[in-house]
Amino acid sequence: MRLSLPASLSLLLFAWQAACAQSADDFFNSGAQCYISNNLAQAKESVATGLKFYPGDTKLKKLDELLKQQSQQ
Repeated sequence: MRLSLPASLSLLLFAWQAACAQSADDFFNSGAQCYISNNLAQAKESVATGLKFYPGDTKLKKLDELLKQQSQQ
């Protein structure tokens, strides 16, 4: 099966993030920095990836809620 370029890049980014960010705090910090820089798309992606690895992390959940509220406004 051959993946499209965007899907391939997404998988590569996901693998890179998993290799570089080892803890829930790393994903949270990445998402928070992107949020502060007004890069909401990247913030959402960092938080979503973090929640895949750490679904029970309170800080990631709260940042995810904040990002969802921002999307609704």
